[in-house]
Amino acid sequence: MGSYHPSRWASRLEVSPLFCRASHRLSTNRLHGEMLEPRAVPSFGVAGLAAPETSNATSVAAVNPTPGNSSLSGNVYLDLNDNGVFDSGESGIDGVTVTLTGTDRNGFFVQVSQVTDANGRFQFLGLNPGVYQIEQIQPAGYVDRWDRVGSLGGITENDRFVQIVVEPGQAGEGYDFGERPAGD
Repeated sequence: MGSYHPSRWASRLEVSPLFCRASHRLSTNRLHGEMLEPRAVPSFGVAGLAAPETSNATSVAAVNPTPGNSSLSGNVYLDLNDNGVFDSGESGIDGVTVTLTGTDRNGFFVQVSQVTDANGRFQFLGLNPGVYQIEQIQPAGYVDRWDRVGSLGGITENDRFVQIVVEPGQAGEGYDFGERPAGD
């Protein structure tokens, strides 16, 4: 099949990780639609992301063998007072799909989706420096309200934060999506 270089084929590589146990994933790869050999991949080595053990990461577009030490996190929550701030007394919304995409400084394209936990929290760990975006799928039964950009900045668009510049060792927090119940 010849030699493989991730930067050459990143746009054509599809990796579908399945969690086998906390420390490893089984991934099935496709290149140009052709099935390649399944292989075990350490959970910290996929697309430069280390998924927490409670993560539900569902897709990765490229393999980066060198994870970084940066992260991005936030919440999807019920904004009871409609002020755009995740206040005490307000609850997170679980089961919402949130997707991180971007390109790290090593040229690797990153695409990882996960669902929010029982507290409405999401977290993408092991990021390399780069420029990223975070997008949520609007949860059923809720009306979109205020989206608040987090500590590393970026631009807020509807249900999405774009142009988030991540440097080595940074922990971007507070990328929050506020929602209201439908019909409220």
